[in-house]
Amino acid sequence: MALPAHVALVEPKHVRLGGDCRELLSTLKAGPFAERLFRDEHLRLCLRRNSDDNPLADLDLAALLGWLAEQGVAFLELMDRPYGPAELMRALQASGDVGDFDSLIVRDVDDWQRVPHRR
Repeated sequence: MALPAHVALVEPKHVRLGGDCRELLSTLKAGPFAERLFRDEHLRLCLRRNSDDNPLADLDLAALLGWLAEQGVAFLELMDRPYGPAELMRALQASGDVGDFDSLIVRDVDDWQRVPHRR
């Protein structure tokens, strides 16, 4: 089974998606952030950020990530980095800027786990 659609990285200029995004693509194209959708040089789906502000203080980014979570997109746990998408979501959830979401722990391409984070 392929990895589910997930936020793989939050960069200063964009949010990079990963996993199986085939079903998500039509939702992205019809959603409120459709004008931000693009593919990077490696043809990975991305969504532009409106600002490169601190992710914890960027309410527009919180709205984008919250909407992705509502669509069932998971947020990757980056165990080798101090700050990944799931950690950002936990901080935004603690401050009340986003609601429920799932994080994604990947041990191998066929060995992964979704972990619910509910308020």
